[in-house]
Parts: sequence; C-alpha cells; structure tokens
Amino acid sequence: MPGVSVTFRAFIATAAALLAAACDGAPVDAAKRFFAHDRTREEAAADAGRAPAPGIDLAALSDDVEPGEDFYRYANGAAASGASPFVEAELAAAARVRALMTSVVETDDEADPSLLAAAALLQTHVDLATIDAAGFAPIREDVEAIAALQSHEDIARAFADPGLSPMAPIAIYVRPIEPGGRALAHLAQWGLGLGAPSRYLAPRYDADRRAYRRLIEEFFLLIGTDTPAALADLVLDLETAIADTHWNEAKAQNPNLVDRAIVTSALTDEAPGFPWTDYLEAAGLEDEEALILREDGAIAAIAAIFGETPVDAWRAYLTFHLLNENAAVLPAPARALQGSPGDAPTTDARWRDGLNLYRAALSEPVMQAIRNAVTDEETVRAATSLAWDVRAAAEARFRSSETLSRQAQEEAARKLAGMTIKIGAAAPASNPTAPFEPQLGAAYENARAFRRWTWRRARDLLKEAAPAELAGHAAAFDALAYYDPLANEMTVSEGLLQPPFFDPAADPAANYGALGAIIGHEVSHAFDWEGRKIDAEGRRRTWWTAEDEARRTEARERLAAQLAAEGVYPKAVDQAAADLAGLQLAHDAYVAHLAGAAAPAIAGLSGDQRFFVAWAQIWRQPAPGAAPSPTRPPAAVRANLTVRNLEPWARAFDIDDGAPMALAPVEQVKFWR
Repeated sequence: MPGVSVTFRAFIATAAALLAAACDGAPVDAAKRFFAHDRTREEAAADAGRAPAPGIDLAALSDDVEPGEDFYRYANGAAASGASPFVEAELAAAARVRALMTSVVETDDEADPSLLAAAALLQTHVDLATIDAAGFAPIREDVEAIAALQSHEDIARAFADPGLSPMAPIAIYVRPIEPGGRALAHLAQWGLGLGAPSRYLAPRYDADRRAYRRLIEEFFLLIGTDTPAALADLVLDLETAIADTHWNEAKAQNPNLVDRAIVTSALTDEAPGFPWTDYLEAAGLEDEEALILREDGAIAAIAAIFGETPVDAWRAYLTFHLLNENAAVLPAPARALQGSPGDAPTTDARWRDGLNLYRAALSEPVMQAIRNAVTDEETVRAATSLAWDVRAAAEARFRSSETLSRQAQEEAARKLAGMTIKIGAAAPASNPTAPFEPQLGAAYENARAFRRWTWRRARDLLKEAAPAELAGHAAAFDALAYYDPLANEMTVSEGLLQPPFFDPAADPAANYGALGAIIGHEVSHAFDWEGRKIDAEGRRRTWWTAEDEARRTEARERLAAQLAAEGVYPKAVDQAAADLAGLQLAHDAYVAHLAGAAAPAIAGLSGDQRFFVAWAQIWRQPAPGAAPSPTRPPAAVRANLTVRNLEPWARAFDIDDGAPMALAPVEQVKFWR
C-alpha cells in the first residue's frame, strides 16, 4: 500500500488482531435481532419458536391488555428488556461497520488508504486497554493550562479553542444564511451540561440537579482537587444563572425571532461584558465583517453574566466540561461516571459512539463503503417506492381536502412537487483537502485534535461563495429521518432501512406502518404550523389564508387538549400533529398499495392490524428513557394518541365505544380532510 508508513502498517496489523478478537463468535444480539433478511424465514421462525410474521414482533403482543385499553401496552407488553428500536438499529449498523473494518484490515491490502486510516482511528477509540494504561496523563496538560488562566480575556480565548473548551456558554458554528448562499458564523446560546434550562430551574428536576452536582464533584475528585465540593457548587450555580438567560425551546425555534444579522463591530454594543475582540481573534474570525446572533437577547444576557462572574468560577466550569465531554476517551473511572456505553471493544455501542464522534473525518470512500455495508440497492429502491407512495397520498389529500382553501391546496401541491425525497441518501462526505490525521493509540489526543480540525474546516468554508459541504447532517450509520425546511428536502438515512422499520422482503403492512409513518411525519412538516411560513422556494412567506390558519388552530388546540389529558407539555403538540398526519398519510398509502385487494391474514392479524402494531412497536421503550422533552410526547403517548384519532384503527380492532381509548369520530382530530 504505497504512501503508508511502516509504523502505520504495524498499527494496522495490531488493529486487525484486536478487531478479529472483538468480532470472534456470534453476531451481537442487536444485529441478529433486526437483520432478519440475513437469515432465512425458517431460521427466523425457529429462533422465535413460531411461524414467521414478517415485519412485526408477534412475541411482544400482550395477552393481558386489550388494544382499546392501552394500545402501546398491547403491542409491546411482552417485549423483552433492551434498547429502543432506534437505538437497536444504530447498534446493528455499528455491528456491520465493525465487520467491514475487520475485513479491511485483515484482508484488503489494496483498500483505499482513507478506509485503512478510518479503521485505525476507530480502533484507537475502542482500544480501552491503551486508554486505561495512559491514565489521566494525556489530559493533565490541558487541566493545568486552564488552571493558569488569569483574566476574563484568557477565559474568552479558551472558549474559542474547541480543543480546550468542548463546551462553552456561547456556541459558534458556520452555516449558510439561505440555501446555496454564503455562509456566516453564528453565535448561539449554549453551555448547559443538563441540556434544557428547565432542568436547572423547575422544582420537578431537583433530583436531576443533585445527581449532576454529584457528577461534577466526582470529576474534580478524580483529578485530585482540594475543594471538589466548592468547585461543584461554583459550576452548578454558574450554569443555573446561564440557564435563566436561555430562550425556551419554542422561542428558540421561532424563525421570526432567531438569526439576526449584525456587523461584527457592533458586538460590543449588542452584548457588553464579554471580550469579543479577544474571542474572535482566537477563533480566527477577526476579519469577518458580519455574523448572526441566533438568540440575540440570550447572548446579551450571557455576555453580562460573563463579565460579572469571577475567573475562578469560569476555570472550574472549563475544567469540569473538559473532563466530562472527554470521559469516553479517559480511563475507566471517568467513563463510569459519565455512563459511557460499551466498556469493552467488543461492544457495538462503543463503535457507534466512535462513528458519531468522528463522522466528519470519514471521507467519501469510507462513507460509501459504510453505506454498502449497512444497506443495499434493492432495499433503497423498495424504500424509495414506498416514500413516493406516501408522497402520492399527501398529494391526494391536498387536492381532495374540503378544509384547505384553494390557495393553500395550490401552494401545498407546488411545495410537494418541489420536495426532494432522499432515501438511503445520507449526505456525501466532504473529502477535505487537509484530511484529519489521527495519532495511533492516542484516543484523548485524537478527540482534542479532531475538534480543532473540525472548527478549522468550518472557518475555512466562510471564504467560499456556496459551501455545499455544510449541507446534510445524516450518515449511513444513523437511524433517523428529517425534513430541511429551507431546502424543502426530506431525508431517511440508511440506518432506518432495516427491521423493524423496513425490510423489502417483509409484509407491506409493517413497512408502511413503520417507515411509511416516519416518512409521512417528516413530509407533514412542510405543511404544518411552521411549514406554512416557508414556501416551495424556501422563502419565508406565509402561504395559508386566514381561514386555513383558523381551522388548523382549532385542530391544534383540540390535539393539545388530548395531550394535556395525558399530562404532556402543550409544546409537544406540533410533533404529535406530525405523528398523526404521518400515520394518516402512511395508511392512505398502504390502502392505495393494496389496490382494492384484501391483505392476507398473518398469524390471525389483518393487514390493518399489522400496520398499526408496526407503528406502536417502533416506539417501544423497555427501559426508562431520558428526561421528557417539552416538545416531544413520550413514546407511549406517541403510539396511542395517533391511533385513537384514526377510524381505520378502531375498525381494525373492533374498538368498543366504551373502551378507554375510544374516541367518537366527531372527537377525532384530522388533518386535510
């Protein structure tokens, strides 16, 4: 392999041995469970001890709960413990990547050098023996550098260095201000280890705050500080003050309030208290004439807090986040504190985390190899056909709707016609002119260098007229779908093109009820409460009439009332509406797919029954999840709230009018009737 050093060759040989050991034996449960198309139907049936039921997990169906009592529990009540299907899909994709990298380093001497380098980088990340042997020595120099900071100007310069400050109260990133347009640097509120501001401010999160404070103190104990309790108090108090300045999620997602452009020289007047000149020079942005304030009021408030807060508090903040954000590449005691998944190189969670961490360093040849490992052309073609069925269902809904004005029908049809649907088409890698060059066997150093490399790449894109590299945010090993409103583009990553979301050989009812509903959810965002504000060309323009808005408001309020009855935040109504609209479109598409024929019964379940079970099973959450999101309903509510608003579900399961989940047709919320 020309151009590869003897040292690198030796490392590859070592990596091959370790990878072979890691992959020895049977595939991991996640890969075995969801890659049913890798086995025959007979093998799958033998494993399950029952006749094949493609696409849904019959063994999970509860014998103790009726569908009309609690559909989520009916569909998932007998499920074994484990991760959610979305996590399982990502772990299964990681298992395939691990197998790919093993094959490359073991057998392919002619492989693309970037593929071999990626294998070495990922192996360094999963080589926990080397990480543990190094101890805290790799990070010690950076801890001491933070301790030496003496002034607010020093702190600001440290914030501009992502290697030293993986988290800061103000985020800086680069993105175009409009599709195909020039990129600008953006400043945004950030810096909260607990995430949502409510977790610092709301009494219901007292336990979370206590646990977080203990975490901070434990990290300071690990590095031998004399006053860990006092430092933990400093950090938590400071983050609480920052949280109090943050815009809430609804305000921060309002396109009419965010992303205000200013001339760079006005920053000091806009947000006094922060040494912007020092910060921008350290970030390499001193020559930028303009930038974007994402949440201008919050940034101004954070700047004021910065100037009022003593340097020692900021040093404590920097030190904690340096340790916490790097815990995955630090010795076992740090990984244990953070709960870093996969404490062995044989664990696919560790590989998944490495892929997520270094995704931007993976060149297009590497990403293409990963795409080919995760899915295949037949699967992509079949899923694309399904997506176009959902799109056709949306078009039919719009054109026949009696509740949309003629103007809204025409605008929606035009926007739908211009929508790009990308299935199994994760954004291509950028192939930068200066690729990331990892150090062999140096996990912490790689993580630090990678963050700096990533920022240099983003900064360099500011010089380009149309930086296409900034588009797209999914990779083949992700299990996600998303809609980009400015580009009018819907993407499904390769990681979702596997069971239980999709299998080209499986029962169509399950495919439409799972992946079809996810696609419908994302498509619906182009026409929802926020989608109405952006037209087919990506311009910010409201295209609903007043009557359309009044009808949608009424439906939205009725759905919010249903959520409130379940104890769910009212802000979750837009995601709930997308779930409902998406499942509605997917069912329309499934019915059209049948073309008037009756779906065969499988294991005593009709086609519609399997369709709705597939929907409920993708929301399975066997273990307690993270803190509830204020903008997304809990999994069980997502499964139940949608189906009870659809008459086909009630007919499919013969739901009695007196059943707990029953809703009379006049009480059901419907879109685009």
